[in-house]
Amino acid sequence: MDSLSKDPLIEALIKARRERKFTQAHLAELAGISRRALVAIEGGGDCNLSTLRRLLRALDLEMKLIPAEYSPPTLEDVLAENEMAYQRPPGRNKP
Repeated sequence: MDSLSKDPLIEALIKARRERKFTQAHLAELAGISRRALVAIEGGGDCNLSTLRRLLRALDLEMKLIPAEYSPPTLEDVLAENEMAYQRPPGRNKP
């Protein structure tokens, strides 16, 4: 998985590790996981919640859940979407 498609959480973990000048081996040791597991996580692999908590503690970070930003569609957005959805194929006349 390339860096453009990595999860933002993983990118934040990598950034925090690098800012602290921790090697993968050092962070893995502090978190009590194998270096191989850390390499897999940083490469986009899944990890369980307890592993994530260990990594955050080792990096002196905490995770907070905040509501995602949501912008409801405007009336113009809905009308434009409906127009596109019900558009007749080119060359067909309206009845």
